[in-house]
Amino acid sequence: MCHGWSLFLTGLKQILPDIDSSMDVIEFLEEKVDKDELGAKTGKGFYDWTQEATEATRQKIAKVFIEIEQWSENSA
Repeated sequence: MCHGWSLFLTGLKQILPDIDSSMDVIEFLEEKVDKDELGAKTGKGFYDWTQEATEATRQKIAKVFIEIEQWSENSA
């Protein structure tokens, strides 16, 4: 099952060769995924994620989705 960086990596492998011949980005992300450094999900990645930081980020994302939903309801 793919989530987060692993899902992003799967998509990137499909489109990046059409945009850039360099494989540096794919190789870098493959290393992250292979090391199970998947971001907030595993607590490691580009940043070290604490439970508090993960929850705060989830709350920010949820707030944005709520605002988008409210905006779309008011625009209809």
